[in-house]
Amino acid sequence: MRRPIDEDVAEIYRILSDEKVTRWLSLIPQPYRPEHAAFFMAHIVPNEWVWALTLPGSSKMVGAVSLMPRNGLRAAELGFWLSRDHWGRGLMSEAVQLVVLHGFDNLGLSFITSGYFDGNLYQPAVSMTHVRDSQGDESLNQWRPSSTGGAY
Repeated sequence: MRRPIDEDVAEIYRILSDEKVTRWLSLIPQPYRPEHAAFFMAHIVPNEWVWALTLPGSSKMVGAVSLMPRNGLRAAELGFWLSRDHWGRGLMSEAVQLVVLHGFDNLGLSFITSGYFDGNLYQPAVSMTHVRDSQGDESLNQWRPSSTGGAY
């Protein structure tokens, strides 16, 4: 994983133009246009913790994981997306685990949430606590550091 760079804009546009990728994402405009990818690079990347997911030995971006600060800098919301070409390989599960651990161990976060809509079968299989929001429309995953300093 690495920080997104300007050269990733075309790949961000390609990935997020795929309706199967964005079907379960709440903050991605549809239809997704090139200016949305440019906005992501200019306004989201500088203001959130965002990592481009790449394959070993390649610099090509295949997805992203982010932590969006919430309630100050001690809490964040996890977001992620992955090119459909790379689904089902465990890449996002591994990336999410690394980012969550990094959030607690290196960024000083004390609370991380990640929401997903009912029916989303592609939520990474990581250890989470599921609760319902007040609307009952989506499940929320919550992580807190353990007493031993790790996540969960």
